[in-house]
Amino acid sequence: VFNTIHFVGDSLGWVAGVRLSPSTGGQDGLIQKTIDGGENWTDQPTNIEDILKDIFFVNASTGWAVGENGVILHTTDGGDTWQKQNSGTEEHLLSIQFTNENVGWAVGGDFGVSVIIHTTDGGETWERQVIDDPIAGKIPMKDVFVKGDEVWTTGNNGLVIQYK
Repeated sequence: VFNTIHFVGDSLGWVAGVRLSPSTGGQDGLIQKTIDGGENWTDQPTNIEDILKDIFFVNASTGWAVGENGVILHTTDGGDTWQKQNSGTEEHLLSIQFTNENVGWAVGGDFGVSVIIHTTDGGETWERQVIDDPIAGKIPMKDVFVKGDEVWTTGNNGLVIQYK
């Protein structure tokens, strides 16, 4: 099951999601890579069971994937190897975006919980952002978009939050 796709250029791209195994009842976090515009895809082992929800690369080498249980994976070799980063949350992360190799945002949440986290060191550390509005703080964030110093997040019930 693929949940997301991201390309860097015309030929180089990744998909992420989960591989389900009906015979065992198990699952594996799934990332595949293409170097020929999607004609062929190769598995990139994640060594996790969590469902991946989003993937983002700033260039051909450096990228992140996020998913269930606060999982964040990071690569600096185009996805040949993935390392876990500590997100500081166990909530589902649904979207991630970076402005460069250091500055990024991830969002998510679940029933009654909103999560927005931010990094300035490539994900070595993530800081949870405070949502002052008590109602918005309980609405899961579904997507994040970053343009320069502006960050936009969206959530259920028509919620849009802008950071500057």
